[in-house]
Amino acid sequence: MRAGQMDRRLTLRRRSVGAKDANGFSAEPFVEYDTVWARKVEIGGREFVQAGTKDAQQTTRFEIRWRDDVAATDRVTCEGVDYRLTAAPSEIGRRRGLLLFAEAIRNA
Repeated sequence: MRAGQMDRRLTLRRRSVGAKDANGFSAEPFVEYDTVWARKVEIGGREFVQAGTKDAQQTTRFEIRWRDDVAATDRVTCEGVDYRLTAAPSEIGRRRGLLLFAEAIRNA
């Protein structure tokens, strides 16, 4: 993994447990636990019609340095866009890095 290719800041977020608001709902569903350098690669997209509206879906691959605390249920934020991981993180080489496959979360 070449450091020069890691030119994006990626915020790693994990589901919050325990923190509740006055109504008993989770106060903040995902909380930030780290920010790392990443390489972002757009790997595919598609358009489709769902419920009478045109929609788009983009799959993105992020490459980060190795760490053992990223879970498939985590979310990431890059350049103001929130992503959900679509697969468990995959190891690059022998603990050289991690591949994170993600899909942008559409806030409608």
